[in-house]
Amino acid sequence: MTHPFSQFSVKDFDKHNCLKISIWYYLALAFLVKGYVVALLSLSNMRDKLGFIRYVYPDPQVFYTSLLVGLPGLLLFALLMARRPNAANWVQRIWPRFYWLVAIAMLIDMALTWGMYALLGWGDSRQALIQTALAILLLVILKRDRRANINLQEFPELIEQEK
Repeated sequence: MTHPFSQFSVKDFDKHNCLKISIWYYLALAFLVKGYVVALLSLSNMRDKLGFIRYVYPDPQVFYTSLLVGLPGLLLFALLMARRPNAANWVQRIWPRFYWLVAIAMLIDMALTWGMYALLGWGDSRQALIQTALAILLLVILKRDRRANINLQEFPELIEQEK
């Protein structure tokens, strides 16, 4: 049986001797806060600040709903940023459940996307199908990714520096 860290190099660890967070967690969070990402990208356009938002979200109601749906993703991003040595006890207790919190946020995102389409007629079925497929794909990759699983088992601790 090989050691779980045997496939990683020294560059894969941070200054707290923990494996760096999997890129798949960052992509999952970006997916969850996609409305905010689109808003930031749109605001960075100096000529037409609303053009990119209108391109990605032709229906303004879908954009505003995307911002509302992205709130759990923002909270998860805050949790990820709070993961550091001497973090509050609640952060340390919640961290091992981070995958399941992401999964719940994705399920909420999918339910609201399909609810907007089916009940309110906002958006279209292709958009809902693509978002659902991406969410499921991200969850499967996260569940199978070795780095992502190790990330949940570790929590950063202060390491004393030699003088």
